[in-house]
Amino acid sequence: MDKLNRQRFLTVAGTSAVAAVSEGLLGTRPALAAPFVRQDVGTLTASSSTMISYAAAIKTMQSRAVTDPTSWAYQAAIHGTTMTQNLQSWNTCEHNTEFFWSWHRMYLYWFERIVRRASGNYGWALPYWAWDSASERTLPTMFQNGTSLSQLYTVNRDPNINNGSASLPAGDVSYASDFSTTVFSTPSQTGANDTFQDTPHGAVHVDVGGASGWMTSILTSAQDPIFYLHHANCDRLWQVWRANYGGSDPVNDATWTGKTYTFFNENGAAVTMTACQIINAAQQLNYVYQNGPTLSQETCPSPAKPPCHIRILPFPLQFAKIPPLGDQTVPISVPLSADARGQLLKLAESRSEAVYLQLSGVETAHQPGVVWGTYVGPAPVERAETNRANHPALVGNVVLFGTGIRSVMPRMFRPAVFSFRLSKTVLASLKDSDKLVITFDAHGPLLKGELSHPKVQSAVQIAKISIIIETLCF
Repeated sequence: MDKLNRQRFLTVAGTSAVAAVSEGLLGTRPALAAPFVRQDVGTLTASSSTMISYAAAIKTMQSRAVTDPTSWAYQAAIHGTTMTQNLQSWNTCEHNTEFFWSWHRMYLYWFERIVRRASGNYGWALPYWAWDSASERTLPTMFQNGTSLSQLYTVNRDPNINNGSASLPAGDVSYASDFSTTVFSTPSQTGANDTFQDTPHGAVHVDVGGASGWMTSILTSAQDPIFYLHHANCDRLWQVWRANYGGSDPVNDATWTGKTYTFFNENGAAVTMTACQIINAAQQLNYVYQNGPTLSQETCPSPAKPPCHIRILPFPLQFAKIPPLGDQTVPISVPLSADARGQLLKLAESRSEAVYLQLSGVETAHQPGVVWGTYVGPAPVERAETNRANHPALVGNVVLFGTGIRSVMPRMFRPAVFSFRLSKTVLASLKDSDKLVITFDAHGPLLKGELSHPKVQSAVQIAKISIIIETLCF
């Protein structure tokens, strides 16, 4: 793959003088027949030209003034910043909205072009960290302590992640439940785009950042060089959902297709984009993923495509006051009448309806720095990953990143919502039970094959727990 990038560089470098003049005016090189290939960082090393060029670009970008849109500081601030200035496009990232995947695709695209120019490697493409692969759960070695590429390292991560002794738990990188629906987004936040933002996206952020690292906060995460590889994988998995799970994008929704965002090209000039300009990455943005899925093109906008109407029915549960989530395992029990149990068992056999456990009004004062595994039933006593990752009672994670934290963008604060789809196995387990038990168990990254238990930095309160039933779209 590095050879392919070198060939691309030589091809581009050999273009005519007219093309070179055009690049100076427009900030773009002539389009090549073959698309740029975003490589799996697991196939690269610190001596790969892709990584050397990335480190060189970071050094160049970090030397530029904060007010320069092509600087490292400015690009990070587009996602989020603690700086008091309010420059164009700062703090405009989309989290816990239907624009998450589309906004981040635009952001990465223009960032990639800036890095390409700053590195001088015009064949460069952003690599991705395939943390969903069992062989890539540790931080890539070129980002760890002692790397020969110092620009890729920062002390602002979980120390055990940084030294390679800790890895991402399988349950924190799983998207199986997220991709069990073909629906992109719903008002109750049960679509693939909605639930994916918590786990795996948010869980990876918190696992890497730990209690106070850059990746843990929406305001600082883009300062960490690994951020962009993390989001490249999130972008790749959007394509995986479309290709392998039958999902489709809301190309008939004018609100989604027509929303405009402003970024900056490699010359620092402001550019605008909408979802319809990035929906087909290979054709419109000229990049593909190494070993990525082959996608059919989507027409955008597509007014002829009928909207997917989802019927949402609340399923009443009567909870007493819900205790806060902290260091201790928190079990919550609610009586389950014979009628309610019968309805849930019937729904377990339904092919047209889905059942979700929903937590709403979830909030805390500061970043907790942990992930709470959420179980319908008791949590397993053993902390070995082999007993946790595929446990039948595990339905998801409570992990706060984009919303629910009062200290982050307080003027824009809103509580978090989590929606966990309950599998047929989970529902069937209620057959002989007169109560519904939900257990929250805090964890951090894996250490020596077991889930670590770092101290919770800020307790989390849940205002409401409910069950909702949705009629599926086919």
